[in-house]
Amino acid sequence: MKTLIKNFQSVSEPFISLHDRRITKIQCTENSVILMFDEGFDLIENGTMTRVSPGYAEITGCAPDDFSCYVIKRRATKKGAVLKGIPVSLAELGDMISVNHSLEIFTEICDSCLIHFRGAFFPYEGRSLSTLGVIETNMFSEIRYCWE
Repeated sequence: MKTLIKNFQSVSEPFISLHDRRITKIQCTENSVILMFDEGFDLIENGTMTRVSPGYAEITGCAPDDFSCYVIKRRATKKGAVLKGIPVSLAELGDMISVNHSLEIFTEICDSCLIHFRGAFFPYEGRSLSTLGVIETNMFSEIRYCWE
């Protein structure tokens, strides 16, 4: 098992990208949250990108209650999309992710005082606008990325 610990004290190399990667499970413990990526994520080192698989990101120094999560339903109208967001717990969002559903990340912001992931539930909902999921917190100390 290989590990990269990111504590945001400085810009680190290598760099992990979760963009376009799918969260396939969320595990909550007392002092951490683990986001599982069965298909892995991207490791960028010396300008070269490699997909590492499978892997997980463990956010430590926080409890599941420190996270704010939302499910945003989008509906197309003649005047544009109508958004309806509902707050959910991290455990409820994790329950929405199952063997047949995952959350594909398209926005990731991670720095010393904020984590924000936004993604679409996969598989997508046909021709309509997909339902979105948001995970965010400003209470953490580091992220530990692990892969085989």
